[in-house]
Amino acid sequence: MHPPQKHERAFTLIELLVVIAIIAILVGLLFPAFKAVQNQAKQTQAKNDLTQIVNAVNAFYTEYGKYPLVTADTIYGAGGTSSDCSVSVVRVPVTARCLSV
Repeated sequence: MHPPQKHERAFTLIELLVVIAIIAILVGLLFPAFKAVQNQAKQTQAKNDLTQIVNAVNAFYTEYGKYPLVTADTIYGAGGTSSDCSVSVVRVPVTARCLSV
């Protein structure tokens, strides 16, 4: 009688490297698609932000009868101080072109 032989099937190093290479190629093919979607989302966000600015300027004009002005000491972005609580908006002329954004 022969002793029972154990044949354990395992992946070889070559098979694992081939699978890793295939996954890397697929990720490389999908990366530009994700980048395009991200760029489209940024464009959509920018358009929505512009619409909000136009709406804010129109609301300011409706409330105060004049357009908001930017002063020389206005600081935009994260560089602003906590004492600067006023909201400054760039002067945007109201035209049919701006309202259709």
